[in-house]
Amino acid sequence: SMQTASGGFGYWPGTTRPYYWATAFATHMLLDAKKLGYEVPEDRLKAALDFIENAANTGGSEWSSGYWYRNDWTNAEAYSHYVLALAGRGRKARIAQIIEAWPRNSEWEKEEQLYQLKAALYLTGDRTYEQDLKSLPGTEIAHRRWNDWCFYSALRHRAFALSIFGDLFGNDPVADREAEAIAAVLRKNESRYFTTQELGWSLSALGKIAGSGSSDFDPPQLMFGKKELAAASSPRQSSERSWSVYRASEYPDLTLNVGDTGKGKLYLILSSKGVRENATYQLGGHDLDIRRRYFKPDGTELKFPGSKVGLGDLVFVELTLTNQTREDIRNVALVDRFPAGWEIENPRLGRDNAVNWVQQSEQWEIDYMNIRDDRFEVFGALKARESRKVVYALRATLAGSYTIPPVAAEAMYDPQQWARAAGTVVEVSGPWASYLE
Repeated sequence: SMQTASGGFGYWPGTTRPYYWATAFATHMLLDAKKLGYEVPEDRLKAALDFIENAANTGGSEWSSGYWYRNDWTNAEAYSHYVLALAGRGRKARIAQIIEAWPRNSEWEKEEQLYQLKAALYLTGDRTYEQDLKSLPGTEIAHRRWNDWCFYSALRHRAFALSIFGDLFGNDPVADREAEAIAAVLRKNESRYFTTQELGWSLSALGKIAGSGSSDFDPPQLMFGKKELAAASSPRQSSERSWSVYRASEYPDLTLNVGDTGKGKLYLILSSKGVRENATYQLGGHDLDIRRRYFKPDGTELKFPGSKVGLGDLVFVELTLTNQTREDIRNVALVDRFPAGWEIENPRLGRDNAVNWVQQSEQWEIDYMNIRDDRFEVFGALKARESRKVVYALRATLAGSYTIPPVAAEAMYDPQQWARAAGTVVEVSGPWASYLE
């Protein structure tokens, strides 16, 4: 749904305009999926590769009108050549020419692109830069992010390079320090601190390093006291084991026993799921501000708790989102969850019940809208100091007392830019008096 007629990919389902970086990223994923045995439509994959190859031939001129589109090809050219090389379509002479003309002492995102170009050349059979590819820094990773259309960050850069390294050289000892540097950053914060690009490439890279570790270890045992807990799965012809322990916090004396650990490092992957006790929402924000108000169809404001809503009543939600910085913020995700007992009047079906008190000039020109049973999601950009509104309608379909969750917004590729406003409670009353008379 995100592949256009040209073969290139956009950022939202149903899009008509492709982006070069998005196409390289999506095609890279499809190539990896095919390599791992997943079913990938050959005609779709060929169309994407043809699109990338045509861009490499023309310098991205076909879809480069406008500043962001020109910048898109500038950011995507190196990655596009790497993806073509992965597919066996590498352009050795052109890649070597770009590397030769590369500016010296380039920084940050240019370093990431140069590594991709050298890897692309390596995949074509040219080993000129093999030692450069193996020279991973292994140093502390700085906090740097660019919230643009290639979603650069220092962590993504280093993880992307290590992931490529794993594909080219496997578990070479030089990768250990780089893997530890990436893991050290991940340990410092909860997952919501990171972007999807940072998490995706970090886990890809660390997974490849861990996957090429010890393979001849003895089958491990998970013990609770003197009792061995049964493994949930045991892959054939493998010593790997996994366990699922319900209410694990009540097992204080769990012990993992491994006899011979075999050659190389042995890795344990530990994950936990549950509901936090006494969890609280962090309210307020940084760089963004979000406000939520409720109205009757005639424009009268509803104040919750306190204002009554009758069964079947229509309620309009007004969300006001403000960029408090002096710079544009792109890729902002606004998520408003509504309570059980309320259903959204789907704007896509022409049931948004537009009212005359809504000022169209104040409405947010969004990039994409996503409607679910329990939430309303919109995505877009805000100019510096810009404030925009989103209005949608809900209908009360069940009587009772309900909790309205908080409303939140954040920059998708810089989670440090965020806002969250408190929830409340609402009473929906039914026409019970007429039945009781």
